Amino acid sequence: MAQCYARDASDGALEDTIARLRAYREEAGVDWVQFESPHSIDEIKAARAAITGPFSFMKGKLGRYLDLDEHLALGVTIAWYPGFTHHVTWAALWDFMTAFQSGRGQGLGSLCREPAGSALPRARGAGRWRKR
Repeated sequence: MAQCYARDASDGALEDTIARLRAYREEAGVDWVQFESPHSIDEIKAARAAITGPFSFMKGKLGRYLDLDEHLALGVTIAWYPGFTHHVTWAALWDFMTAFQSGRGQGLGSLCREPAGSALPRARGAGRWRKR
């Protein structure tokens, strides 16, 4: 995958960005290109129309994340939400730390035990959850 940041370069124009995306795909032979900072939905439409094969975009200057139906309407089948997933993780961590602090650390042991029926992922080779 090749990511193109040219749109936000000093004097970065959409035409330059599209030219780079095409070169990554056609000359370098990458299998997937990503437009890093579209400034509008119309820019995504223009880039999608110019690029063959797998294509994605980041939120860039859009002001909001586009939903999956909006991606499909633009002809984009890869949704890229890296910042979004970070915010979800930070929110969960904030909730945990607030509860932890208000309980003065009580209940930490229960965090180290696997809940019954849990589908929590474990690190490869980490062995069994410790039971207390």
